Parts: sequence; structure tokens; C-alpha cells
Amino acid sequence: MHYWAGARDAAGVEADEVGPGTLADVLAAALAARPGLAPVLRACSVFVNGEHVAGAPHGVDRAAGRGVDGPLVPAGSTVEILPPFAGG
Repeated sequence: MHYWAGARDAAGVEADEVGPGTLADVLAAALAARPGLAPVLRACSVFVNGEHVAGAPHGVDRAAGRGVDGPLVPAGSTVEILPPFAGG
């Protein structure tokens, strides 16, 4: 799991290894390891293997309409946590 910008600051690390499971499982493991991430995570977008699976505008809790636990995150997947950002 890779943390970007403010999510990296909140987690205190650039990346963590997490096991496979549902998106809810993976995020719960990240929060257990990095409790400082909790206040930031609700505003973040989550990508699994380059696909936007949760986050703004849907909210991480809703897992982008893919069921209560969200999509499956297979072993070897890349999960990225991106806080909101503006560009130009």
C-alpha cells in the first residue's frame, strides 16, 4: 500500500505491506498499523492496480458501490491512497 502526500504524512511512512482480502480488510489492516491515518482516510481516494475503487466523491466507507466490504484485493496488488489535491 502506497501513501501519497498528506496520507503519507499521516501514516508516517511511504508504504506498507498488507495481505490480500477485501478492500475493507486491507484498509482495516492499514488503520491498525497506522492509526494516524484515520482522520485523513475518509477524504482519500483509493486505487487498486490503477483502478479507482473508493473515495471521493463516494467516500471510502461506501467502497464505490461495490458492496459493503468493497472489491477484492488479490495478493500482489498495488493499493494507493491519495488525498484530495488540486492541479493546474
